[in-house]
Amino acid sequence: MKGLPSVRETAYPRLNSSYSQKELNEIYTPTPEELIWAEQNTRGDVAHLGLLVLLKISQRLGYFVPLTEIPEAIVHPREFLESLQTIGTNTTVVRSGKGNKTRTVFLSDKLVRLIRDYVKQERGQYGLANVSPYLFLSNRSPQLSRITAFKFFAKYSEATGIYPPISPHDLRHFFCSNALEKGLNVHEVAAIAGHSNIHTTLMYTNPSRKKILEKINSL
Repeated sequence: MKGLPSVRETAYPRLNSSYSQKELNEIYTPTPEELIWAEQNTRGDVAHLGLLVLLKISQRLGYFVPLTEIPEAIVHPREFLESLQTIGTNTTVVRSGKGNKTRTVFLSDKLVRLIRDYVKQERGQYGLANVSPYLFLSNRSPQLSRITAFKFFAKYSEATGIYPPISPHDLRHFFCSNALEKGLNVHEVAAIAGHSNIHTTLMYTNPSRKKILEKINSL
């Protein structure tokens, strides 16, 4: 169609340009999984129908998030964990993270074990586990939303007596500061955090009071 951008490879297969009426009916008839998903994510028959129509139109046009922008650990969580065990590398590539930047994320041995335990013991308890392509999900949605993540942070901040509650961005700041204190250099932290300007990373290099006292005592 004139004016439409070229269709890239997506998480769903591209469809042919011409079909018979029978084939079109098969293509645009929602699957049981899609019906369940639409019902759990919308309210009312009109909203259900609208969501399913948009889903099928998007599939027909190829307007889905490109595969190149989805972390492999999220698209194929089980395959990702198996590859970690096979090749012995605790890394994954985030192709569209904060600021739409590509970066390699290094996972500690402890984190890999926790992810494996979650997939093996907990993920399957969610009703949409078999149809969701995402690593983290809920009983109502195939993908854990940003709002839900913030609620988790607020819940556990309150449980541990942290006030005001911390956010995912606060955790990112803590990671950068802690990584520098543990010995990673500025360029390594900048690469991990996806900072395009090294001066952004330098903001985390302010020495802590403890470090200053240690150096004062060593004089």
